[in-house]
Amino acid sequence: MKRSTVRFLVLYPVVLLVAIGCPSGGSSVGYRPPVDDIQLVDGVHDAVLTDLRFDAGGDIGSLDGTLVDYDHIETTVLDDADALDNVDGHGDGDGGQDTVGVPDVEPPTCGDDKCDGTESCDNCPQDCGDCCGNQVCEDLETCDTCPDDCGGSCCGQDGCQVEFGEDQCTCPIDCGDPCNGKECGDDGCAGSCGTCSTVDECQEGICIYPPCGDGLCDAYENCLNCAGDCGSCPTECEPGCDWAVEECTQTITGHWVCAAKMVEVPEGNFWMGCNETVEYECYSNEYPYHEVYLDAYYIDRTEVTAEAYAACVSAGGCSSPGSGNCSTYQVGGMEDHPVNYVNWSQAEAFCLWAGKRLPTEAEWEKAARGTDGRRYPWGNESPTCDLAVAYGCPGETQPVCSVSPGGDTPYGLCDMAGNAQEWVADWYFVGYYEHSPASNPQGPTSGSARVRRGGSFDDCYGCVRASLRGIGYPSYSYAYLGFRCGRSE
Repeated sequence: MKRSTVRFLVLYPVVLLVAIGCPSGGSSVGYRPPVDDIQLVDGVHDAVLTDLRFDAGGDIGSLDGTLVDYDHIETTVLDDADALDNVDGHGDGDGGQDTVGVPDVEPPTCGDDKCDGTESCDNCPQDCGDCCGNQVCEDLETCDTCPDDCGGSCCGQDGCQVEFGEDQCTCPIDCGDPCNGKECGDDGCAGSCGTCSTVDECQEGICIYPPCGDGLCDAYENCLNCAGDCGSCPTECEPGCDWAVEECTQTITGHWVCAAKMVEVPEGNFWMGCNETVEYECYSNEYPYHEVYLDAYYIDRTEVTAEAYAACVSAGGCSSPGSGNCSTYQVGGMEDHPVNYVNWSQAEAFCLWAGKRLPTEAEWEKAARGTDGRRYPWGNESPTCDLAVAYGCPGETQPVCSVSPGGDTPYGLCDMAGNAQEWVADWYFVGYYEHSPASNPQGPTSGSARVRRGGSFDDCYGCVRASLRGIGYPSYSYAYLGFRCGRSE
């Protein structure tokens, strides 16, 4: 509890006499008390005052002989300790005022592990604990030390909150740009710089994959930077791979090529289809919202690039894609863009050549949205050009992972809400979700069209949702359509 301090103006020496009765008359002054000592009727001595006289009957008189009956007054006396006392003569010693009939209060005795007497969380926190939590911003509390009482963190977008006084604030860094290059972890201003995907760890503000030496050749490890986990590099891959997004892979024809790194998606359940708690524009083919179990599997972190597809063509494993407006294949400066103008059969042929396969529709959706039913790969926040390569951002394909990590999925995959739509393995049927198995669904056994998933550089924001389903005829190819590969564990 906060205590108030009241200061008194004291004239010394003083006696405050409040008459509530009448003098009994006629009595003469009996004696003058010794210097610097006053003897009250109870025999207790009080110091300093020398201008009072007591008569033999216990009356108090001033120096002019005027008598006041002691039995009919309330008396407060100032002693040499500058304390206001009662008639018991015991000053409290700290300038406070005694009250008639109430014992003097002892000063706090902090350190005895008891919150008693005049102790409080203000003057004796070691016994009484922290004052925070009583909804009052106490003298010793600030918006740093007691945000619940004093209005939250001192640090805001413009530094300290002036309503609580900048001199009470301790902002560890300039909160105008609290992260200052950090991509994860605490920003030092009661906020966060972001979270890493489930395959990354936040180390000193940077999302990195678990370190080399754990016996696993993980997503950001390769034969160059972690030979202990990944083995020696085949000479065919040195040094041409972009090791941030690629790995050296042996194809079914025996070639070693730079291919998209793969990310493991663990086994377990997830929610598939239209989640009406976060959606407002679903189509009928997205219903019902249902729970699906999948075994663990791997899926490419990135869409297959034009350069990677060209390696398959050179090796004889793939046919050349089509061409047209916004084509990326064999176009200078677009080697790291997603390959487009490939039909379903060409996409399947590349994945098989690389020792992989096309992912199922269920595998694609779990990799895109995780297990919490979110609307977009990054959450439920509306898309921006910092999160998805969609319409107007800037209007054509971009290098893979150009909006990473902001637009990444919970598993760290890139571009599953933009850049290029993607072929998946399943045949398409509008009402498949009503009859699909609850475990490892593979899609209808036949059909006339295949499923395509995800958004593209030419799609509006409402068309990059994780649950949106599209169709495409297997022999068709489009400027906005590419693919990525998967693999069973």
